[in-house]
Amino acid sequence: MLQTRMVDRFVVTVHGGHVDVEDRSGKTERPPRRTGISEEQYWEAIENGFGSESRQRLAEFAESLGDLGVVADVKKTLRIRWPMPDGRRLNLGYITKDGSIYTDWVARMVGKDLGLRYNEGLARAWGGTVIRGDTMIWVGHHDRSDFRIPDVEDKYDEWREVIRQFLRDLMESD
Repeated sequence: MLQTRMVDRFVVTVHGGHVDVEDRSGKTERPPRRTGISEEQYWEAIENGFGSESRQRLAEFAESLGDLGVVADVKKTLRIRWPMPDGRRLNLGYITKDGSIYTDWVARMVGKDLGLRYNEGLARAWGGTVIRGDTMIWVGHHDRSDFRIPDVEDKYDEWREVIRQFLRDLMESD
């Protein structure tokens, strides 16, 4: 694929009657940083894939987590994170723009025992199973496929309760 690229050789700056010319031909510049999708694009993808009602229910669920001190924000995915006392953000799950739901970061951040407890709670709430990898623990369907928005959108209250209970257990474990 052909790509047009602008290469600066000189920078000319005019200040009043004074002109500065800076030779930039020997300087290397970093290529522009790739940007991810915007929050608006994420929500559009959710609506296009699952409908406006699904988008609304997911947005309401995300907003309701604020009462638990949990932040749900979009940066390529909808990230559900809790600010830990040590300054890190515990990733309680993320939902991709195609609607897949992942909960694998919990065990990585707080250890297998607590990660297992969280995912067991979700498995009970969603009717799934806990899947264990070498370094990860997550919840999926009994056939090991990922949960997706249509699978859980009528269970957001249960997910919120699992998060609430997990955060209480986490604080008591310290």
